Amino acid sequence: MYLAAVKHFLQEQDFAGKLSTVYIGGGTPNFLTAGEMAELFETIVDIVPLTDNCEISCELNPELLTCDKLSVLNTYATRLSLGVQSFDENVRAKLMRKCSSEHLQKALKILEKRRAEHFNIDLIYGVEGVPDKVVENDLRCAVELGVDHLSCYSLTAEENSRLGLTSPVADDASGADHWLFIGEYLAKYGINRYEISNYAAANGSCQHNVNVWRGETLLGVGAAAAGFNGIDRYNFREDIKAFVAGEAPEFDCITPPERMLEIFAVNLRTAAGWQKNQWEKLYPGTWDKLYGKSMETASAAPGQWRVEKEHIALSGNGLLFWDDAAMEILSWEME
Repeated sequence: MYLAAVKHFLQEQDFAGKLSTVYIGGGTPNFLTAGEMAELFETIVDIVPLTDNCEISCELNPELLTCDKLSVLNTYATRLSLGVQSFDENVRAKLMRKCSSEHLQKALKILEKRRAEHFNIDLIYGVEGVPDKVVENDLRCAVELGVDHLSCYSLTAEENSRLGLTSPVADDASGADHWLFIGEYLAKYGINRYEISNYAAANGSCQHNVNVWRGETLLGVGAAAAGFNGIDRYNFREDIKAFVAGEAPEFDCITPPERMLEIFAVNLRTAAGWQKNQWEKLYPGTWDKLYGKSMETASAAPGQWRVEKEHIALSGNGLLFWDDAAMEILSWEME
């Protein structure tokens, strides 16, 4: 019934053009059987107009990956993302992950036969009591597995609370030290930070994520899925039964100036930031005002911004303080 609801939703859409990226994430790809996964991909390919070089990404949990599922993925996916979190079983236990070392090694063995051009591993750091050597070993293991992309997320207090974790979040200084170390370590292998939590080898960045950060439209489909129609963001509830029953998503409606500032702030999470010609395609005639506001904000935060006539970004260290920069941006008066 769930896949039928997804198919019905897609059939109801009026696609203005071909999609360049597809991202299948959350629990969906993990809890489907191989046959159901094939049905989902076939539905997408049959209904959704895709570019010839469409990036098709799929998230995977190690404990739920099978050879049959990989066979399906080898037919359709161009990017695979494995939610390892840590190669250390004790850390995974602290994070309440169900994946045992046996599960992980089995999944990695299966993935040796992957055909996807790009391979990402998700890692989590910032857990109190985890030694530096464990963080380094996680990075080493990922690099040795041939990844061309790594997502390294700092454990947050909100996630800790939501998951009911017993291990507290590491202090800010320790988390910052690990963030800096991760960037330095991966750069030695040609895997560079291109967003606060994401690192890629040459041509390995996730175009889907890049599009989202830059404020492009996003068609979210399914329980807990999020989307953006160019004006308002929306979310479907996590309730699968509600999605199957056809319940509409909840919309986050804010004023156009507020949305503009939100989009401006979000892409400052990236190392590249904004180019004037890129921004002006989204909001013509607004760059000069944002340039002036950025200059004012940068003067109060020495060394954290890179502001030029045609380019605005946060510095390497400035990315560490993106939260502060975003709060400042959202307070700008643009009327």
